[in-house]
Amino acid sequence: RPVLPTKVWDTDGSPILANLVMDFVVSRALEEIDFEVPFFFLYVDDSLTAVPGGSVEVLLNKLNAVDPHLEFTFKVQRENSLPFLDLLIINENQHIILDIYKKPTSSNRVLNYKSAHPLKQKLNIVKQFKDRIFTLSNKKFWEKNLDKLSLTLSANGYPGSLVNLILNQQPPGIQPRSTPNVSTTDKQY
Repeated sequence: RPVLPTKVWDTDGSPILANLVMDFVVSRALEEIDFEVPFFFLYVDDSLTAVPGGSVEVLLNKLNAVDPHLEFTFKVQRENSLPFLDLLIINENQHIILDIYKKPTSSNRVLNYKSAHPLKQKLNIVKQFKDRIFTLSNKKFWEKNLDKLSLTLSANGYPGSLVNLILNQQPPGIQPRSTPNVSTTDKQY
């Protein structure tokens, strides 16, 4: 059995080591459960999965039993939604849709327009946030997300005329990512 460092993220090469440790822990725990886990997504120390009703504690106990230095916690969906990284995963009529998510503690700070950075970098910040909205969030959230982005940029010194010019341009080549048509009607997770 490999010895795992107390704080994986404090070592050199931490993202790589964290991924190796998480892969090991998750694969070991999944080998020991007797129910189907349809997916298990990992990003460094964040994970997303679905388990049959009443099985959350079983999986959590298996994950936490792999090594005493690691402690897993969980969140369950509330109001048919669950945040994961910078997305809000929404169960709408038994289909998954996505929206942009910011933690309630977010400062909404981005590179200030008055900073000494090149103008091109500032313009790309606006474009990348805009592209993120169009590629990651469901179309029904685009207007709301563009309004929030406009307010955030304004609060960080970006001129309204510049922001409006970029946000009102048709995004070339950007197609909304089709959210997988994942139905949750077959099994209750």
